[in-house]
Amino acid sequence: MFVNINVINVLYQLIAFVLLIGLIIFVVSFLRKSKEDKKRLTQLEEKVDYIMKKMENDSQDKSN
Repeated sequence: MFVNINVINVLYQLIAFVLLIGLIIFVVSFLRKSKEDKKRLTQLEEKVDYIMKKMENDSQDKSN
């Protein structure tokens, strides 16, 4: 009888440990992805600003 309880206890602890490790991995990967997305968004904003300035300069050159 105690053998069954020990096996169940070990399985429960193993599942809890795997879920805890999975949660940690999920949080770390989410933070990394958000950091990369923020960097990519900043680069995209810089490119859009550059294009807008270039278009404004071109339109001013054509009007003069």
